[in-house]
Amino acid sequence: METATLITGGLGFIGLNLLKFIKADRIIVVDNFKCAGSIRHINKHILFLEGDVTDKKFVRMLSIYPINKIYHLASIASPKFYKKFPIDTIMTNVIGTLNICELALTCKARLLLSSTSEIYGQPEVHPQPESYFGHRNTVGDRSCYDCSKAVAETIVYEYTKKGLNAVIARIFNTYGPYMRPDDGRVISEFICRAIIGKPLIIHNGGNQTRSFCYVDDLCKGLILLMEKGKDLVYNVGNDQAEITINQLADLIEARLNKKLERKYIDVQDNDPVVRRPDLTKIRQLGYKPQVEIEQGLRKTIKYFRKQWTGKTFKEY
Repeated sequence: METATLITGGLGFIGLNLLKFIKADRIIVVDNFKCAGSIRHINKHILFLEGDVTDKKFVRMLSIYPINKIYHLASIASPKFYKKFPIDTIMTNVIGTLNICELALTCKARLLLSSTSEIYGQPEVHPQPESYFGHRNTVGDRSCYDCSKAVAETIVYEYTKKGLNAVIARIFNTYGPYMRPDDGRVISEFICRAIIGKPLIIHNGGNQTRSFCYVDDLCKGLILLMEKGKDLVYNVGNDQAEITINQLADLIEARLNKKLERKYIDVQDNDPVVRRPDLTKIRQLGYKPQVEIEQGLRKTIKYFRKQWTGKTFKEY
């Protein structure tokens, strides 16, 4: 019997990369184009449906397909855009996740929820294990994203009591091809500003750390969790790549072989001081990130250079 894999938010950064690795009888991609890439990246063997996961009627309609796996990636995940669309972000993460959980129950499909390291907020434990409850601010500019993702996790947890077969992936900082040049994430922001000759804007001194994971490693981790994850919650990322934002600027400068102007500004937005995943649990399943930061940056810079026309960046 033919089965289908559904990817919500499938035209986003992670979704487009995940399509390179998914093997299924049929793949269905759903996206509302809010922060999406171009449909030209979808090949003729993939069914694309334009729609919004907050639309209950639309999500119910998806049950006509023989869906047995759902990668629920739909979410506004860029700080720039979730600050611009906070209510949409909350609705997608809460109402959208409710609707997708109902669909998964109806189809008897296994569900993977893409959650986030933002769950941990301003961490007081380092690195962050899945057992850490986090230290979040509920009334800040980032709260619409991290708090609604926390609610999404709770929704999935409650649906497992009804028989939902699910796993939650807490995704740490990820980068690579198909990132939007205007999404405000630090790697795409630094690379694109460097290419066009603008100064790098560095927040709060640049000594805060992030652990950057190349998107191919992330996608392999998601597939591994879909196939082998036995517990409900797993961190996914790269625990060997923690660097400061200033060190990231140094690496990009070295890759481009040119001195980059840096402009430092203070921003009070609950920007985490440190972030690195404890990957003990997912490593027990055989997960091992392969792409080192220098190699990943080289690939990402190459991608953005191809997108640069000399005046603007092409539609991604």
